[in-house]
Amino acid sequence: MTSHTYWVCKWMCFLLAAGFVLLGAWCKYVEVRQDGRHDSTRDWCRRAWESVSSSPWLMMPERVIGWFISEGESISVRLSELPRSGDYYGVVAAYVIATPVVAGLFFRGWVRWSCILPSVFVLGMLLVLVALLAVKPLKRWFFPFLSKMLGTCIVGLLFSFMALAFAILIGAFRLNIWLAAPIMLLMLPLTALGMFVCIGVCGVFGQKLIKGEYRGLGSYLTMAHALTASLALTMFAMLLGHVIDPCGWVPQTYQVLASNVVCDGLTMLVTFRILNLAVSRPGILRLPLAVWLDLVIAAVLAYASLYLGLVHTSKALSFSQVSRVMVGLSPDGQRFEFGCYFWTMHTTFIPTLLYLNGVLLCWKMKVILLIVRGPLGNAKHHSNPMALSQALCAVLVAAFLLAGQACSWGQDAAERREKANAAVIEQISVGQSLKSRASFPGSVIRH
Repeated sequence: MTSHTYWVCKWMCFLLAAGFVLLGAWCKYVEVRQDGRHDSTRDWCRRAWESVSSSPWLMMPERVIGWFISEGESISVRLSELPRSGDYYGVVAAYVIATPVVAGLFFRGWVRWSCILPSVFVLGMLLVLVALLAVKPLKRWFFPFLSKMLGTCIVGLLFSFMALAFAILIGAFRLNIWLAAPIMLLMLPLTALGMFVCIGVCGVFGQKLIKGEYRGLGSYLTMAHALTASLALTMFAMLLGHVIDPCGWVPQTYQVLASNVVCDGLTMLVTFRILNLAVSRPGILRLPLAVWLDLVIAAVLAYASLYLGLVHTSKALSFSQVSRVMVGLSPDGQRFEFGCYFWTMHTTFIPTLLYLNGVLLCWKMKVILLIVRGPLGNAKHHSNPMALSQALCAVLVAAFLLAGQACSWGQDAAERREKANAAVIEQISVGQSLKSRASFPGSVIRH
């Protein structure tokens, strides 16, 4: 690994440590605030710590599978129901209006105006609506009409904005990678809505979708959110590869994007299916076998992602070259290379890594329960779950700081090695120059 690669890994560890510092500060804020708005968060943390405390060490992987499957579906449902909450109407309206405008600033010509004009039109319609509802005589006449037409108008606006979102994504994908990745992240909610509607139209729940009955549609919502997250993960994987290897080629093609998104979605479905089967059947080795099988399938899909993304192009790779990229080598096998190819194809391993990290995190929670059982109250009832969460954040911060320091030491060693190699190369070039001069004794260098 080069010194630049170590530098990138070091700052990634430091950024993750900073993120857990902020998470610990938020846990402290929730602990201090007693206004009733964060009671559900405290209850969720208490249930989580109680579940971890009551689970035996060897049963933790199986328990994590159940949480992984149930929480994945419930989170997707809660994310889809979030815009329906009255507390977030203003945030949703501001996002829907401002996002195309912000994204349009990075384009030129007709693309920019096709992003800005719909937002201006929606803003004008909202202002007219507020003005009509502010006048009581008009409100008395207008409200029944509004109640009949508002649903149709909202559905029309949503479909138009989803079409606009996909148009922006298609255009943003061909921008510079430093702009394309943030725009992809900015467009995630609209893209998730578009994915859900597209999957819903192909399904059999159109009436439920119109009525907003999300319960029972968790698998479709999970798939929609997985595909949406894959779009952003693909772009950030390319960005990470470009940061580590600035001279490498960034494969920003629609073929690579489609191949990676499809393979990531299949990985998500396969992971859930394998973990479900592992839990439903008896046996001592069923969980290790399920994890290994999932890793093998993820590796096959990683191969397919990179190979199919570049096949029939000038940058096409053979199976042997894809195998070298898989293990962190350049396609020719001459050096280590952690560029765009490497990180883009390895996004298929994210579901399995999330599960394994979940198991490791729960074991850390059990260790914290053993250590801080006395100072932080009755462990049976977990009277202070937010303090336990702060302790967990502190452990994770320390771990990432140590990893960042190890990367810093690796960077120093790599820099010394690169300087030594440069000195050897310079000595060899000087020796070859002197040797070439000695082979022509009659030559005279004139100044």
